[in-house]
Amino acid sequence: MDVFMPHMTIAHYKIPSKQQYLLIRKKLQQMEFDVDFPVTELVLYQSTTEGKKLVYTPIHRFPLHNEA
Repeated sequence: MDVFMPHMTIAHYKIPSKQQYLLIRKKLQQMEFDVDFPVTELVLYQSTTEGKKLVYTPIHRFPLHNEA
């Protein structure tokens, strides 16, 4: 079973071109998102490369508390 694991890249080694950035930005502005799912924690990962493989190592877990 596939598990949806959203993530945010804070930094990346390769710098994309301005044209690529503008194209992605335009496409994202045209999209509509209607997603609802529970979130119980936020996990900060470090990504490193080993050869051609990316390795993700958890650095810190932030528990989220539902106040509903």
